[in-house]
Amino acid sequence: MSEVESYKWFVQFLGVVADHIESARKFVGTTADLPVTTSYYIIGQMIVDREQEGKERAEYVTGLMKRDSPFI
Repeated sequence: MSEVESYKWFVQFLGVVADHIESARKFVGTTADLPVTTSYYIIGQMIVDREQEGKERAEYVTGLMKRDSPFI
């Protein structure tokens, strides 16, 4: 293999390595977001359950709907 061919191969190799590293970073970011999103959902559900106290809507929502419905 000539020096030029070796250089071309090495440049291509680095490109493939960089692509794999970038793919891994994106995957890790997506994977890490899932538990965070799930945690926020569960925390939000706990707050909603507390505010609604078993009712379909929390008390303050009725007032908000009466107040804001002309603007919606």
